[in-house]
Amino acid sequence: TKYTNLSNNHPKITAMIIANPIYDVVFKYLMEDTEIAKGLLSTILKTDIIELSLKPQETTTTAFAGTQIVTVLRLDFVAVIKQANGTNKKVLIELQKTKRGTNIARFRRYLGEQYQKEDSVYVAGEEKTEHLEIVTIYFLGFLLNNTNVPVVKVENNYIDADTNQQLAEKPDDDFLLLLNHESYTIQIPLLKGKVQSRLLKVLKVFSQEYKTDNKHNLNFTEEETDPLIKQMLDRLRRAAADEELRRKMDVEDEYEDTYNKEFKALNDKYLQEKQRAEEEKQRAEQATQQVEEEKQRAEEEKQRAEQATQ
Repeated sequence: TKYTNLSNNHPKITAMIIANPIYDVVFKYLMEDTEIAKGLLSTILKTDIIELSLKPQETTTTAFAGTQIVTVLRLDFVAVIKQANGTNKKVLIELQKTKRGTNIARFRRYLGEQYQKEDSVYVAGEEKTEHLEIVTIYFLGFLLNNTNVPVVKVENNYIDADTNQQLAEKPDDDFLLLLNHESYTIQIPLLKGKVQSRLLKVLKVFSQEYKTDNKHNLNFTEEETDPLIKQMLDRLRRAAADEELRRKMDVEDEYEDTYNKEFKALNDKYLQEKQRAEEEKQRAEQATQQVEEEKQRAEEEKQRAEQATQ
């Protein structure tokens, strides 16, 4: 069987080897299952997603941070969500995942591109092309400064700047809706320990506290009665047994290791050359100072000689 009971007193606690979704290839494989993606995104956004489609483009960009290479995986979804008033709305969900910190400008640049995109919507039965509201979700493999919660939501609040009171109703105007967006930031290192909420239980599938000696795998040991968690675990279990996915994880490791070593060598060379330049500058400054001191001593000798002849 794929599940192993760890205790007769706790039959729901199981151990299962699954592929580690911190890897881009595994994360993408997981999110390519529309039902899983719909369930996970609905749980994060805490809203019903009626329809969901993964846009065909998927991008991975590379950047350097410190002495390490950083990749950012980006997936775009178009979702029809149910609003609080019962009506449906089409939105763009931009999902980005990175293992390590990188330049914030890269996130801003991509977000700017998304603001320019349009999509088809139906208004009164007629198809139109319009800009969509954007929701961003960030999966981070590193910790933010002074933010010790696993999931941070930044939402739009509409406030009367004169009275500082929140508006009674959310504005229904594109100028406000399309020029602002809500975001969710998930700090993967904080997804650990005992959790109570469904959101954190679902996200525990990404927890790195279950890492094994083989960093490609997690040994997941949690309650798995939730249907969505079961779906996610089952797909990640299949990913762990998929030879092609394992090969791609190896390639991902090799890619990072190779470029990290090459960049570290270049960075070390740069630091050495910078140090040599600083030492040359110091020597030049010392030589200039010595010349100035010699010049000053010569002037003093001249003045003493002049005084002696008077």
